[in-house]
Amino acid sequence: MVEGPVRSRPRAIAWLFATLLAFLAPEFAAAQQAVSIVDTHAHPARFIGRATPDAFVSHALRAMREYGIEKTIVLPPPTRGGRMYRQRWPEFIDLIKAHPNSFAFGAGPEQLNSLILTTPADAVTLNIRRRFAAIARKLIDSGVAVLGEFVAEHFSFGQHPYMSVAPDHPLLLLLADIAARGSVPVDLHMEALPTDRPMPDLWPGRRNPPQTDNPARLRANLPPFERLLAHNTKAKIVWVHAGWDNTGERTVRLMRQLLAKHPNLYMSIKVHRRLPGMTTPFAFFGGIRTEWLELLREFPDRFVIGSDSFYDEEPGDHLNPIRDFVNALPGELARKIAQENAIELYRFNE
Repeated sequence: MVEGPVRSRPRAIAWLFATLLAFLAPEFAAAQQAVSIVDTHAHPARFIGRATPDAFVSHALRAMREYGIEKTIVLPPPTRGGRMYRQRWPEFIDLIKAHPNSFAFGAGPEQLNSLILTTPADAVTLNIRRRFAAIARKLIDSGVAVLGEFVAEHFSFGQHPYMSVAPDHPLLLLLADIAARGSVPVDLHMEALPTDRPMPDLWPGRRNPPQTDNPARLRANLPPFERLLAHNTKAKIVWVHAGWDNTGERTVRLMRQLLAKHPNLYMSIKVHRRLPGMTTPFAFFGGIRTEWLELLREFPDRFVIGSDSFYDEEPGDHLNPIRDFVNALPGELARKIAQENAIELYRFNE
């Protein structure tokens, strides 16, 4: 007869704990939400032709309020030709400049990417260098917060083309020099390829994957990437999309090695709800992986948030996991990675 109450006590304690947790959860969530985010990497639209500046600003401001984002750097995605972005990007910049407390802007690929991608390294003439430099300097003078998003290795996912260029291409080295003189960071998209390898299966188990123009084999890019970093150590290179890679090679170990070796290397963190990538920082049962926390604590000044949102699509796929990531960080680390590092790196206090 005595056993009944004894057995029920753990249940009662569990019920009490659950009730208390449910009661306190909103207050806890609100406290975590108080760490506002500077999103250093977002795009107005995947297809700029179907977007308008007014619709973008309205949609973005609404989503930023919902997810506790205080400021967003908006930049064009990497493109091969960039004609549409070249024509329409100035319209977006004009409206972005009208909201300086909420937005900053990047630029570059809509004018310079095609020149990099179509000019072989051994065909870069003095005239090409002068033309490239004049455009890059004009962009810096226009008030960009970042030059980018440039590309070294970008896989095709159906609608987006495959793009690849050696990270130590002469025009990327020139870009690093110009960015260093202008005190403007460079955003670089690059899948990690320590060695030559076959193209990974981007849709494992999918019966009818999208058609792409990805090659069968890929060339190693880490040695030339390190040459880019070493070329001008005053150039701040932001390797975007940490936590979302498609080769499985951008491991914590690799990032630690590169960060230790190159003090001008920074990384922006991307996590995605439906496409988590192969090296996500999230543990299987929630929270952040221990190895990721150790990396962030070891290099607390070198990481920022870069959601890679496209605001003509559902931004929650990008912003909700970013919010969860920041909420899962310890308080001081959350403040540094979510806002303080970005304010310093992109000179928002100047």
